[in-house]
Amino acid sequence: FMGLLVRDYLLYPESVVAGLAVQGLSFPKGLVPWGPWALLFGLCGIAFVMMLTRPRARHRGLAALLCAGAVAVYVCDWVQPALSEHLSPRTPYLRYLRLATSEEPLASYRVSARLREAYERTPTRDFDLAADAVQYLDAKERRWLLLGPEAFSSLDRDFRKQTGRHLFVADARSGQLWLATSEAVRGEQDRNPLTARVLAVAPEPQNPVHAVFGHRTELLGYDLHLPGEDFVRAGQGFGITWYWRVLEPMPENYEVFVHIDGLGRRLHGDHAPVAGHYPTELWEPGDIIVDAQRLRVPAHLRPGNYSIYVGLFSGDERLKLVQGPDDGGNRARVGTLPVR
Repeated sequence: FMGLLVRDYLLYPESVVAGLAVQGLSFPKGLVPWGPWALLFGLCGIAFVMMLTRPRARHRGLAALLCAGAVAVYVCDWVQPALSEHLSPRTPYLRYLRLATSEEPLASYRVSARLREAYERTPTRDFDLAADAVQYLDAKERRWLLLGPEAFSSLDRDFRKQTGRHLFVADARSGQLWLATSEAVRGEQDRNPLTARVLAVAPEPQNPVHAVFGHRTELLGYDLHLPGEDFVRAGQGFGITWYWRVLEPMPENYEVFVHIDGLGRRLHGDHAPVAGHYPTELWEPGDIIVDAQRLRVPAHLRPGNYSIYVGLFSGDERLKLVQGPDDGGNRARVGTLPVR
């Protein structure tokens, strides 16, 4: 706390004083400039006095001071800046000011008036309908859009249906607003979580499966990423990348269940596809969904070969497996996980 207070006061003294005033706190006149320093050095002085007067506690006191200093540096220079970027709605706006030219307009999609008022240059328009936002972005010149993370997936899908490409996300650090644009920005990283996860052309999976669920989606296959050459040990982590082809629109939101069974034990891998960024209710026919997940083998799991089963479920209902290696429970047996 003291590290934050001192650092923020040195950089933004007016903001700190104003913030304390808002909370009903105030300092006597003339004490504010020296208050944080006095408190910090006062605490350090007390610690040093204790170290001098109590020799047995000297090493513990010095260790405590070093640890406190390390924590203060970490919080001030890493935690607080990252937290500020995540909480502030101005983070994407400042990014826009740095990357855009004066001729490139900024609009917003379903952004509250309270958030828009935080900007010096108010967005030109705020769109309520996705079709209007897509029409605005689909222009010859680059255009920019502020929108909430919860509205991004569906808008990216609509933009991709009209243009054949994903939106370019220039900033996704804020938890309230993202900054998207219609064209890639040279020298900038695309932070769109769907660019590498929703494809138009299917890659060749290491392990083909071709299991069809409900005539709506096909599991083309999967890649198994093992830490060993061809096995995983108990206590180790490993990855699976699933490749789905969408055949028809999905009637509701499904999740993927993964059962890895053997020797009377089960390793669960149930999850929302694409880490929840692209729910199945948004899947469009022709989409290739690249769904990566990480799992860890429990340390108590006995060595052996474990069967991998996969399927889709919503609530207590599983989507019917109409083609592929069915075990009788609407789950496809797709391969083996060797545990050594």
